Amino acid sequence: MKCFLLCGIPGTGKTSIGNFLKDEMNYVHLDLEEELKFTNDWQVITQKVQDLNAEHNLVITWGFVPDEASMNYVSDLIENFSARMVWFDGDREIAKKVWLLREENNIKNNISNESNFDEQIKRINEAKVIEKYDPFIIDPFNTQGGFRDSEEIVQKIISHQFNHL
Repeated sequence: MKCFLLCGIPGTGKTSIGNFLKDEMNYVHLDLEEELKFTNDWQVITQKVQDLNAEHNLVITWGFVPDEASMNYVSDLIENFSARMVWFDGDREIAKKVWLLREENNIKNNISNESNFDEQIKRINEAKVIEKYDPFIIDPFNTQGGFRDSEEIVQKIISHQFNHL
């Protein structure tokens, strides 16, 4: 079965595209940020990924902030499940505005200032995530500063996946 790992900078629509794949293309969507609220046992999460991906196309969304454990887990997903990593990145000022305006995220995580966004970007850059994993990069923003159509983004992801099988 297919397995996509959608990662990237905050505020770029990873979860929305995961939900689109679930709703429109019958993928199972596993949001690792939600999973990590219940357990931070990587073995439990890995078993869930294995069980789901055995019978379903799977999309995993994760706006991880790079540290050694999360980077190792990304490597495991790529190696053990042939997960195709898709990195969401684009105009970072737009992403910051989206991230700051996401009221439910701000309330849920008690995050509401620009320095938290900037710190995440700094850690992503320092960890050299793009250089390490060489993901397929998606710019989710259109030229007017809004999001591209979800179907357009998904078609780019799917086309890239199939071109490399």
